Amino acid sequence: MEPLKYSLAVITYVDILGFQSLIDSESPGKISRILRLLKEVSQPTQLERETHSSFFKTSPKHPIQFANFSDLTVRYVPLKSVDDTGRLLKWELLTLVDAQRSLVQNGIIIRGGITVGEIRSSRKLIYGPGLIRAYHLEKAATFPCILIDEKIAGIQGHAVEEMLQQDTHGKFLDYLRPRRTTFDSSPEEYLGFLCQHRDLIRDRLMKFQEDEEKRKKYEWLVQYHNRTVREHLDKFLEESKSPQDDIHSFMI
Repeated sequence: MEPLKYSLAVITYVDILGFQSLIDSESPGKISRILRLLKEVSQPTQLERETHSSFFKTSPKHPIQFANFSDLTVRYVPLKSVDDTGRLLKWELLTLVDAQRSLVQNGIIIRGGITVGEIRSSRKLIYGPGLIRAYHLEKAATFPCILIDEKIAGIQGHAVEEMLQQDTHGKFLDYLRPRRTTFDSSPEEYLGFLCQHRDLIRDRLMKFQEDEEKRKKYEWLVQYHNRTVREHLDKFLEESKSPQDDIHSFMI
């Protein structure tokens, strides 16, 4: 029998922001619905597996792996070749953009980390130095974002770089930037999503107005949200069927 070996993979590790507060304040039924939703948007669908297998010419066993425990979720996609890193990273980031947006629409905000490293799945166990690195990135994401490991900064390429933002904490996935995906099929849909994001942040700022530590996390989101509105919204308002909308109405 050959000894077990690690596989090089794109690894994502995320959890729900403020899950302890949810446990303390929500019913078991509500928590169950939240966790099921997180699993649904994170777990690879059959279509995603088949599309991935065809595009990257991978094994018909479909290598996208997924595991979750409570509010912790791990996704990883083994690399067939190091040369595939940029393309596969873009694929994973697009998947995470859609997942973050779906969760926001249901009042859920996540944080996490994404890296490229060695990992192994054996007998329903997932382990390896890459997983540990992704875990530490998630812990470093003190604000609600998915941090991108610095070690992969040089192999991203322009297509990936334009999906990221940078601040003093590092590079993170920019899920608010408008893209021609299912969420942005029309200006109205994108503007509607921005309003949901705005209202969710306002609600949390009110909820945690007496809790400085938690409030700071949503104040960070305020800056991210307003920066996105200032940089990208003019075009969408021009295309919108509601041209009377003012850019400031979408800000916090």
